[in-house]
Amino acid sequence: GILMQIRALDWDTDGPFKDYPAILVYHPSDNNANTFASLGFTGFIGSITGISQSRLSISEIGVYWSDSTWGKESRFGYPFIFVLRDILMFDDDVLEA
Repeated sequence: GILMQIRALDWDTDGPFKDYPAILVYHPSDNNANTFASLGFTGFIGSITGISQSRLSISEIGVYWSDSTWGKESRFGYPFIFVLRDILMFDDDVLEA
């Protein structure tokens, strides 16, 4: 069989993003990077969903009601939209991701 991925972007439909959808295909000049497609919005440089040439795909899921197991929230760190983009660009399988 084959694995299929379905993505439901359940964001607020009253916001401005719905008016500027974009399918972005990146062809990095770095020979160690993967070509990948990312579905997002005009001007958005991170990834919330996409697939790479190595057939690795990602999808973001938001957590609005996190509990104590998530630990303390912080504004420091590497934003998840860039972590997901880096997975598409630089990783070739789930173990690398």
